[in-house]
Amino acid sequence: ENALVRAAGNIVCESGIKGGGNGRLKSNGNVKAPFCENIIIEADGNIELDGSCMHSTLHAEGSIMVKGRLQGGEACARRVIFAQNQLGGHSTPTKIILGFSPRRLRHKRKLEKRLDTLLPTLERLERIIEKKPELAEDFSLQIRLLQRKIKVRNAQLRQLQAELAAEAATAAGCRLICPGKIESGTEIVIGEATCQVTDFAHGREFKLENGEIVAKKLT
Repeated sequence: ENALVRAAGNIVCESGIKGGGNGRLKSNGNVKAPFCENIIIEADGNIELDGSCMHSTLHAEGSIMVKGRLQGGEACARRVIFAQNQLGGHSTPTKIILGFSPRRLRHKRKLEKRLDTLLPTLERLERIIEKKPELAEDFSLQIRLLQRKIKVRNAQLRQLQAELAAEAATAAGCRLICPGKIESGTEIVIGEATCQVTDFAHGREFKLENGEIVAKKLT
């Protein structure tokens, strides 16, 4: 349920996984289970579900295979995502990301979130000093520390963005394969390209062509 499970190797669950909204599995290898609900799964290898994935976050440095429904939440993989029976749902936001290291994306989001906290704090202190210059010395150390933290995190963020841009340049080999039905409202990101599924479809493969995401009918 709300547990954190870490494994240096693979995680194999013979029953399903119900995360309770805050549960997390972190594996240095692969993760395999019959189904999952309301869970975060992070794998350095592949993720394979024999059934459905509902309202979960799947992050795989390799590929993701869901033999049932992939509905709700976010699925991110470096190479291939396969959703056999259904992708997305009418009232359930579903996001697919391909071509990036999920680990790098998580790190980028953490840095951005931290900057969103540091920058307003610095601005607040600067406004105080602007109104009351006599307090400049009292806040000088705190301001220098904030400026240093912001500078370091901005440098880290620039480095990550460069690494992600390099990954995006090789995203042409990524595939989203959906033999079953594809519901409208699903957001698909492959490299630097993004598209929104607006109409119901069935049996499609999504990939990059000339920098844009195209959907081709599976034969």
